[in-house]
Amino acid sequence: MLKCAFAVAIVVLVGSVNWVRAGSDLYAGYSHLNLEGNDKNLDGASGIDVGTTLSTPPAFDIPSLRLNLRVGLSYFKVDGNDTAEEPDNTQLYIAHLDFGPSWRHDFGNFFIEPGLAGILMLGHYDADSSNSQVSFTQWKGGYGFQPNIRIGTSWPGMEGGLQASYTWGRLKFGNSVGGDLNDFFIGGFIGWRW
Repeated sequence: MLKCAFAVAIVVLVGSVNWVRAGSDLYAGYSHLNLEGNDKNLDGASGIDVGTTLSTPPAFDIPSLRLNLRVGLSYFKVDGNDTAEEPDNTQLYIAHLDFGPSWRHDFGNFFIEPGLAGILMLGHYDADSSNSQVSFTQWKGGYGFQPNIRIGTSWPGMEGGLQASYTWGRLKFGNSVGGDLNDFFIGGFIGWRW
């Protein structure tokens, strides 16, 4: 049901945007993950998140409202103590698709843009250990919700600045690895206006 709602939202985005005033950006930054479950390496893991965002006003004229579609990839790698709950090596990739509105406030060449997003995730968990019960490799899907904010400056045809977000979600693998997910992100972006 959630996937169908997400697909409908994307179709609405494509059909209702003002492509003349659209823009895109590239972003990268630090990600701090707390993922519950048997692999304690992922409780407070540090990683990176990189991706791109397509942003556009809707076709109806509300100047401050923007619709955003973001595609990103997070990566976490943690070396543990090779115990039952801390594999010798844990790697987690999370590909994510985010969709939601934001409200942009311009102050001359500067702007602040708070927003919300629903998130679909595809996670790849890979742990290696001689002693751990959570040493295996697996793909799983998940979902989440995210408030976010961007603060930046713009100049002709381009913009850049800082962005931050906090994600609550669910991503669960086998052997009781994963479950509730919390992720804090802070990074920078540079973008282009078409």
